[in-house]
Amino acid sequence: MTLRKIILAALLPLGPLAAPANAAYPEQPIQLIVPYAGGGAADQMARRFAKSISETLSTPVVVVNKPGGNTVIGTDLVVKDKADGYKLLMVTNTNVVLNPLIYQKLPYDAERDLKTISINVEAPLVVLANNNMPFKTLRELQQYGQQHPGKLNYSSASATGPLSLTVEKLKKALDFGMEPIAYSGGAPALMAVMGGEVQVGIDAFSGSLPSLRAGKVRALAVTSSQRLEVMPDIPTAAETSPGFRGSVWYGFAVRAGTPADVQEALKGAIDKAALDPDLTRTLTDQGLVVFKNKTQAEIDQFIAEDRAGFEKIIREQDIKL
Repeated sequence: MTLRKIILAALLPLGPLAAPANAAYPEQPIQLIVPYAGGGAADQMARRFAKSISETLSTPVVVVNKPGGNTVIGTDLVVKDKADGYKLLMVTNTNVVLNPLIYQKLPYDAERDLKTISINVEAPLVVLANNNMPFKTLRELQQYGQQHPGKLNYSSASATGPLSLTVEKLKKALDFGMEPIAYSGGAPALMAVMGGEVQVGIDAFSGSLPSLRAGKVRALAVTSSQRLEVMPDIPTAAETSPGFRGSVWYGFAVRAGTPADVQEALKGAIDKAALDPDLTRTLTDQGLVVFKNKTQAEIDQFIAEDRAGFEKIIREQDIKL
């Protein structure tokens, strides 16, 4: 072979086996889209998970707050982006379960366009009563409501959120009446119970924990499936109404169609974060429940059960936006 032919052969492209392999995910920073304002419980939780995910995947995970539209704006941002795993979405039962049931029109279909790959934290709710009220248990509240029709009011921060809808589920389960009084947010709704403007309220347990510890308000029951480690003397609602459960849960989703290996990498990093003892202890001390890692089948069943529980109340009361 002449020198010219040798040089030309060396310059020819190599076969398929020599083609450069695709770089392993992730090749670039990941954005964690939080559809809530900065500084709140969801944002703080997201930042704790982001730090751990970043360490596991050896890439920056940047928290981006996109509040507005009752989580619709942030959710739509992920749905409209590429299905490549570089935008991770914090999900709750608001954007995955309730909005699709309540809004007559959304810019996305949660079941079709999103894939929830992990559900890690549950924020139990707590049924509260003003300290001057005669009832000290959920059963006594039920009896008072039945004996004093039209005399019970509860503070409501949102007619279409998991808090108020959980109250409606509770009223139906225990068969007593109670009317909502609207407030502009969770803090004024809690203050209304403490100040006696209303007799009853429901709040995220973590949000009312300082007031409970200070004795400013009375806890009748928590809505988790088990009593909470941080205040184990408070009974569960299920102890009065078997099977009752209501909470705000937090997880993570990607756009549907994201490659399976990318989903697996993200889920592994998220689930590893949920097993971190420091993160778990921090969240538990705030009255939150950290789940053991769920399989995809368990995640899908969890969402389906949550949807079924809220759908009945929403349909019965014809709640639409």
